[in-house]
Parts: sequence; C-alpha cells; structure tokens
Amino acid sequence: MGNRGTQGRPAGLRYRRAKRHVVEPFQLPRRERARFWEDVMVTARTLADLFHPIKMNYETHGNTIPHLRVHLYPRSVDDPFVGGPIDPRIAFFT
Repeated sequence: MGNRGTQGRPAGLRYRRAKRHVVEPFQLPRRERARFWEDVMVTARTLADLFHPIKMNYETHGNTIPHLRVHLYPRSVDDPFVGGPIDPRIAFFT
C-alpha cells in the first residue's frame, strides 16, 4: 500500500498493487484476482472508517508500466472537486 502525500491528492489516498506484473485485472489468475480485489475492498473499508468520505473513487492503472494498481481516493464534502473528477494538475489538498 502506498501514499503519495497530500499535495495534489486527497487525504487518505492509498493504492494497492498486484503482485504479478499485468496490465489488466482480467489477466490475473482467478484466485489471485479475487485476492487482489478483496485487498482493494479491505483497504477501501479501512479508509472509509478512518476518513468517513462521501464517496470512494477507484482508479485503475497499469498502462505506463505493466503493473496493475488501483488508487483509492476518499472524497469529502469540502474537496475542491465535489461533483466531478479529481484533477491533480490543479488540486492542492492539505
């Protein structure tokens, strides 16, 4: 699990990486895929319990390097992008 800090990211941002180098979730073997998504859900529940977001955003990546990961963004009522996507080029969360 990683944390990229708060500048340009919401408080509580975390990510989960697959242990196997794949680009897409469907490329994981069935059991590994189930464990991966369960890890994502446990992480999301933990973040929800800690930060009480109004919504959890999930963002999957693997296109820049072949290593599947899911970023979790707990959204709050006072974040600057309520009602829309997070734009890290202009967001500065503290």
